[in-house]
Amino acid sequence: RLIGIRGRYLDEDDIDSIGKYVPLKINGEFLSHQLGSNLYGINVTCNKAKSIKKVILYESEKSCLQNYSYFGDDSFAMAVCGSSITLTQQKILLNTLKCEEIIIAFDKEYYEANSYAAEVYYNKLIKKVSGLVPFCKVSLLLDTKNKLNYKDSPSDRGKQVLLDLLEEKVIVTMEEVNRILHKKN
Repeated sequence: RLIGIRGRYLDEDDIDSIGKYVPLKINGEFLSHQLGSNLYGINVTCNKAKSIKKVILYESEKSCLQNYSYFGDDSFAMAVCGSSITLTQQKILLNTLKCEEIIIAFDKEYYEANSYAAEVYYNKLIKKVSGLVPFCKVSLLLDTKNKLNYKDSPSDRGKQVLLDLLEEKVIVTMEEVNRILHKKN
């Protein structure tokens, strides 16, 4: 069942004035939907995700399509269509899909792996996944060897780079969540 269609602007001026992603208007009707109420790709990969009790969660639809091109029917990728994981999406992951492991593969938001910006990004991700950690294994794909460019998705540099990042995924513990959430600034 089609719930919405988004288009993507490529021109920088359009992105600055309108936004990168917008609902499409067809026959005078905007085909918009609540992004936080769904997971992109769930219709394609839900059976695989349910059978292995695992999801790799991207920010964008494009990354799911790349992942599917690498792994075909073995793909268990979905996207949040943004940079937040809503409570509704958490419920889908935990209650509907019964995930025992969620791998966060969000876009890289730093230039150098051993930088203050990388630490800030890590702390930001920990806060985003704090609601999931008590209920399942959560891991992060972090580029510690500068294989990705700034703003790249972990799927953007090909299958082998993605596999390398998966090999080095960082498991998030409750202790780490508590350390970050209770850290004094």
